[in-house]
Amino acid sequence: MLPTDLEKGNDAMTSIKHNTTSPRITNSVSQHSRLLTYPSIIFPLVIAYASLFLTNYYLSPFGPGYQYREDNSGRMSSLVVVLMMLCPEVIQNVFAVTAASGTNEWPCFGFGWLAYSAALLIPAVSGSVRSPVREGEFGVKAVDLKTGRGIRNGEFGVYKLHWDLESKHARKTDNDGGREGDSLVIRILEPIATSQPSPHRSLGSVLQNRNTATVLVQFCLAGLYCYYYNDLSILQLLSTSILLLEATANLPVQSCQKPLKTTNSACALMRDESPPARIFIILPSHSGKPAPHTPHDNYNTHSMTVSATILIAGGFLFQAMLCTQISDGAATVMVMIMFVGTVSNVAIAGLSGEPKVGGVKVESVGVVDGGKDTVQTLREVEGRYEGFGKVLIRECFPDKLGEWEGRKEKVVG
Repeated sequence: MLPTDLEKGNDAMTSIKHNTTSPRITNSVSQHSRLLTYPSIIFPLVIAYASLFLTNYYLSPFGPGYQYREDNSGRMSSLVVVLMMLCPEVIQNVFAVTAASGTNEWPCFGFGWLAYSAALLIPAVSGSVRSPVREGEFGVKAVDLKTGRGIRNGEFGVYKLHWDLESKHARKTDNDGGREGDSLVIRILEPIATSQPSPHRSLGSVLQNRNTATVLVQFCLAGLYCYYYNDLSILQLLSTSILLLEATANLPVQSCQKPLKTTNSACALMRDESPPARIFIILPSHSGKPAPHTPHDNYNTHSMTVSATILIAGGFLFQAMLCTQISDGAATVMVMIMFVGTVSNVAIAGLSGEPKVGGVKVESVGVVDGGKDTVQTLREVEGRYEGFGKVLIRECFPDKLGEWEGRKEKVVG
């Protein structure tokens, strides 16, 4: 009887264990199957594995690239070595600004992104989502006027927005109206609802995009490349471009440079200098409503998925390994194609555009200029928007804090 009882007890415990774990297994299986139903995940993964297959086929002893190798052995082109040496310092900083472009100013994806992918391959694969750019992004900083804390570039496209604002609202000459250059000027801006981007984009709006011509040049160079050099097939070029597009959309710098999704609190934008001569105050949208949905919001800015890691590794290794095997002439053409894309992205970052926050245009609704009296200027801002002047005097003009508090006590008394 005792062995039988033990067997029954073990069976009961086993059944209980199975019953308790089966829902978890069912849930995990259902989630996994649900995950595989999304075309946005399946399609890039299929391309990634297809590219890896093509890579192995190309690098095999009897692959199509075998006849183009020198001395029947792979070698690294000197141009590729120089590119890899330069990209960590140059390309990374350039594209941190480029990625903050507006809705109609997407950076040029394609071969121009190879250096960008190479520069950020290691932090992306390791799962790091930390921005390589500090809070004072390229000499520009932003302050939340509600909490008084600095806004990191992971939450706000600081440099690009400040550049666009300064270009559009250029300060008048110092001698205009008798004003001198050391006076503080504060411009108040507010998102306008009429600038909500339309979900349908016409052909004309696409052609008006700044980088359209550059993309066409890239495709023309790629076409000539395929015509004169048979190292790569059109399928390989297309799959590599799609891989780089999907992969770089999830890289840390590209993700953290997305514009602010919601405008729930006001912020002050200024140069990282002491003291700042010009401050832009960006008010929240009406009633604190979130900014309209934009294509930037489709990406998760704080996670690195397995599919993104596979795409980054597959896309980069695929094209980098091809660069090590093709002839010097073909490598030169490929570097030219990448250079065109890089220059186009630098141009997008350098040229000013319409200032936008979360895809919504911001327009000036007022200017506060108190002449040389900084405290008076900030007190006028405090009168219009309670709390703003106090935050600005504390964060930007700490040496005038005593004068601010003294005047306040005098007025109250």
